Amino acid sequence: MKKLKLLRILLLLTTALFAQRDNGFYLNYELNGKAVENNKGKVLTYTRQANAETDKVKHTKYSIFVSSSAEADFKISFLFYTKPDTKLEVGKLKIGSILAYKKGLPSVHVKLDNKVDDKYTFYGTKDGQTGTVEITKVEGDWVEGTFELNVPESYDGKKPALKLTKGTFKFKMKAD
Repeated sequence: MKKLKLLRILLLLTTALFAQRDNGFYLNYELNGKAVENNKGKVLTYTRQANAETDKVKHTKYSIFVSSSAEADFKISFLFYTKPDTKLEVGKLKIGSILAYKKGLPSVHVKLDNKVDDKYTFYGTKDGQTGTVEITKVEGDWVEGTFELNVPESYDGKKPALKLTKGTFKFKMKAD
């Protein structure tokens, strides 16, 4: 039991140190007119290969997101979908729901989670949504882009959509 506690503590410390390290990634934008900067280790990424057995549609998912350990009112995530074993390429992406990959590739889903006290509000793009998410530069495994769109509340829709403007991002596509 003591070894398990020690392992958990080491894992938390390692995660905290990694999150503080500047990895060169950023995800900056204006949210309803207020500037939001996420950089210097707040932004993380992962890559996942999906197969037809588990996901019905083969695809590669590249994700860039604000770390759960980062202090931020809103945690934003981008889920980029491409054909299997295909890197992101320069161009505008189709914006869609969490299952955007079923509607065509390449595509992207944007989501934000807002925690106030102990209550969460979830926001996420939907299929057929307007706005733009564009990959503007790909150099090796590094990706840069811009975005501007409104992101509606995911469930009851009682709250107004979040307006994201002047968005920029940079991250590195990584293998699993």
